Amino acid sequence: MVFCGERGIPAAAATGYDAAVGDLILRLDADSLPAPTWIASLVDALADPNVDAATGGAVFHDGPASRRVLMARAFLGLYTACAFPALGHTPLWGSNMAFRRRAWLAVRDKVHLDPELHDDLDLAYHLGVSHRIRYVRGDHMRVSSRTVEPRRFATCFRRGAGTVFAHWPADFPPVRWARVARTRFAGGRTASPRVMGGGASPRRGGAEHASRSGVAH
Repeated sequence: MVFCGERGIPAAAATGYDAAVGDLILRLDADSLPAPTWIASLVDALADPNVDAATGGAVFHDGPASRRVLMARAFLGLYTACAFPALGHTPLWGSNMAFRRRAWLAVRDKVHLDPELHDDLDLAYHLGVSHRIRYVRGDHMRVSSRTVEPRRFATCFRRGAGTVFAHWPADFPPVRWARVARTRFAGGRTASPRVMGGGASPRRGGAEHASRSGVAH
């Protein structure tokens, strides 16, 4: 457990990442229920030296039992459908992701700490151009369905759009796509498509601590 003196999930997550001392950093929600295979699934993805981050999906562990899988897939499908075109590569999802500590250190001074932005999508913006992100398939994580409650979903959507706009005009999609393509052509590390297996100032937050994330190292 580490103390964070700034308000919001982005600052709390960054504090945890900074405190990590291992080579890999794994992230999930405080109320997530990871399967016994969760850690191995992400570690296996990062066994590829060309991969610097990995992310996966989930199903809901609460809500109507008959709709948990469908609602989760619809929610994550919408997130990917919006985030992939904005990024030009696979997005990160904070409820089920991992990345190399060295990758975090390479971008830590660039990330936004605004509590009204999504830190996982923001991290994907900063990692994705020069670090490869792999999508891990499989039922390795169960999460709360609270995100699809109408008010929370509206807040989630607003913060997602705010995160995208915070990176414009430098990361306006056609401009970013070209930069990602140039990195790929040059043979550098870059974000990958899905494979088998979140105007704020960077590093700036508020005054209190609030976190939903878990960090393992």
